[in-house]
Amino acid sequence: MRDKDKDTLISLMQESINNLANFSKSTGLFFSSEKTKAVMFSRKNKQNVNSINLTMGEQRIEVVNSARFLGLIFDRKLTWTEHLKTLKKSCYNRTRILKTLSKKAWGSNRKMLISLYKTLIRSKLDYGSIVYNSATSKTLQMLDPVQNQCLRLATGAFRSSPTVSLEAETSEPNLKIRRSILTCNYIAKVMHHNSTNPNFKRINNPPYKVLYENSTKLKPTVGIQRELLMNDIPFHNVITQREPKEFWLHKKPCCNLSLTLYKKDGMPHQIFQQEFQRNMNENYTNFVQVYTDGSKSDSSVGCAFVIPQLHIVKKQTLNPKSSIFHAELLAISDAVSTIKTQSIGEAVIISDSLSALQAISSMSHPNPLVQSIQEEISNILNSTIKFFWCPSHVGIAGNDAADLEAKSALGDPVSHNVLFLDEIKTLTKKHFVHLWNNTWTEVNPAHNKLRRIKNSIFPWSSSCQKSRLDEVCIMRLRIGHTKATHSFLFKREDPPTCEKCDAPLTVEHILLSCQNMRFRPSSFTNLSMSDILKDDPSSIDVLMRFLKRNNFLKHL
Repeated sequence: MRDKDKDTLISLMQESINNLANFSKSTGLFFSSEKTKAVMFSRKNKQNVNSINLTMGEQRIEVVNSARFLGLIFDRKLTWTEHLKTLKKSCYNRTRILKTLSKKAWGSNRKMLISLYKTLIRSKLDYGSIVYNSATSKTLQMLDPVQNQCLRLATGAFRSSPTVSLEAETSEPNLKIRRSILTCNYIAKVMHHNSTNPNFKRINNPPYKVLYENSTKLKPTVGIQRELLMNDIPFHNVITQREPKEFWLHKKPCCNLSLTLYKKDGMPHQIFQQEFQRNMNENYTNFVQVYTDGSKSDSSVGCAFVIPQLHIVKKQTLNPKSSIFHAELLAISDAVSTIKTQSIGEAVIISDSLSALQAISSMSHPNPLVQSIQEEISNILNSTIKFFWCPSHVGIAGNDAADLEAKSALGDPVSHNVLFLDEIKTLTKKHFVHLWNNTWTEVNPAHNKLRRIKNSIFPWSSSCQKSRLDEVCIMRLRIGHTKATHSFLFKREDPPTCEKCDAPLTVEHILLSCQNMRFRPSSFTNLSMSDILKDDPSSIDVLMRFLKRNNFLKHL
């Protein structure tokens, strides 16, 4: 409860507690007085807890400074400091398994270790982050060392390695970006459920906008964040979740996927054409054939269906951010509606989208458009609708005609502007990854060794090797922090110099010019660090052979 007057607040709270107590007596439920706690949320440094007299039955409720609710610790000032300290300690305890499995010589590979981090540790950091994200930036930074340590363990990097380099090397965003993505996903989910979600009004029409606009210190609420991101993420276009129906009462659509038994690669098109025609002749003799298809380009998405026997063609242009899955489903939905309005007795809808047909045949699929198709098929009493899968671009005339119509819709004005919830989530991730990548490109290469050889934060396949030792050595060379070049930081010594060349000992010196390194490949001549350490398997193989012949891996 919330009120400016403390006495009024206590009176209202006591009345609510009494109502709960009476309710528990009438239903047989029982509230534990010993476990019940009260917290007075206030920004005041001092508060007189003795004046707060709340009782449950005959026992007084203890007033505390913080309380755990659904896994989150709410402190009386809502600073979230206590919760974040507890969370940090819990996460550090879980890093022990990473320490055990991340040995340089025999440890698990990077992919497995990062997967363990995401499963065991990041999942805990994610939980409730939408709520505790209201803490100050300085307080939230308390959690950053947790991820930094996990990434160092997963990659085998030294503590001296720059955090931004670790994130770019592993393609794992920092926790601030992660919380922003999760918050936007929550906004999209609330908009998806519309008025059925109690937070819809506060997010769609956020209060306190004037306070935020007049202050530079206040963090934006979730609703205000939605408005700030509206130009980049179209939350308002998300398709509304349908009211739950008794899907078990619907007829399960009949989907024939028999042609999936034939592999398309290397199979002559004539085989598919013959098998398709055989199926049509044997199983769908009197059925009207309806062909559907979707098409997607860099700037547009279209879909269409054709009924050659009735000379019916319909096409639509979707939101350019839509997926091809959305386009295929919309074409099928339009086809079902036309079959109903045209009173076609028996029809077979032929689609080359296996994922769309598999979704339609799943009676518990959460997608609203899939549910709409299933419901409409069940409600059609005078028509029989079946589905058939055929491969694309194998010379089936109807499928080719639908494909041409779908492609012709790409240049038309948008007629279907809504997006699936998953599509909004994909756009959200792309938006923040784009911002992160821009931040990385702005890093000065003179101050970051990895930035000199890697221009983006996207993963490199050569970072994953069969040997854990090779994997760690390659990563350390790319980041520029190795045992030979940076162990002086931990020993508190002077920076090392090359014994033979009397030059500062750096990764660049070791690979390009050190006279102590024999068997240097001729391909290294006139090459830069970027050429040697780039994402190219052959270059990495040459590099590793060079280091092993010089017995230098132990110094990395």
